[in-house]
Amino acid sequence: MTSSNPAAEAAGVARRCAVVGGSFFETIPEGGDAYLLKYILHDWDDAASLAILAACRRVFHSEAKLLIIERIVGGPNDGLETKTSDLNMLVSPDGQERTADEFAALLANAGFRMERIIEVTPRLSIVEAAPI
Repeated sequence: MTSSNPAAEAAGVARRCAVVGGSFFETIPEGGDAYLLKYILHDWDDAASLAILAACRRVFHSEAKLLIIERIVGGPNDGLETKTSDLNMLVSPDGQERTADEFAALLANAGFRMERIIEVTPRLSIVEAAPI
């Protein structure tokens, strides 16, 4: 289902984008050059996150990029706020924050390679991935 987007219309970009409803466990719109998942994967355990990434991978062309905006769990005594968020995610919705290695493994299992992590703030990073 496609619908109008007043914010896109106000910004003058409505002709270049579409709002599409659906379930990211089943299908993702095809043809994109970049796909953005912001605070999505941390809501889900590895099995559900893998299903989301697999749906993305099915529609990716060789040059497409996946951008995942999440918190990255650091080493011991590093990033108390992210570790506290991880505890909250484990207790409430069965999600979790992940380390860089955990993201790399999850992405590899879905047919992606992690290209880099860009720290945006001490609490927020962009994981950039491409199809294998």
